[in-house]
Amino acid sequence: MPYVMVPVPEEFEDELMQEVLKMSLRARLSTWAPESLRSLVGELDAGPGRLVELLAEASMANRRLSEPDIASSLDVSIEELREMVEEVNGRCISGAMPYLVLAAPHHGSDDEVDLLITRAAAAHLVPPSEHDQEHAS
Repeated sequence: MPYVMVPVPEEFEDELMQEVLKMSLRARLSTWAPESLRSLVGELDAGPGRLVELLAEASMANRRLSEPDIASSLDVSIEELREMVEEVNGRCISGAMPYLVLAAPHHGSDDEVDLLITRAAAAHLVPPSEHDQEHAS
């Protein structure tokens, strides 16, 4: 596949990379079937299920959450959080589905990582009444 190199001013590098990531993820993860997604999440234990719920709500509110913020919200360690991510994505692999929980560089930090769920997947997980309230705000 051919590619193009485009000069980008340094101050816009992070923003551009985030947009490129969003576009590539949008194309790859638009294959989620709502029934299979809900089934997968319904089979998760409480911790991983709450993780997915938290990320879906953040996605629908156009917010990104860092690993430390998520670990604090779930009252778990970073290691336990990462185990939850592995459990969720492991089930996705077993079901021949794309990863649900994704990692992206945290804006403004070389050390932190944000975890996210695409908005397309989150829309199938957040009840419509909550989505409508978030959208109206």
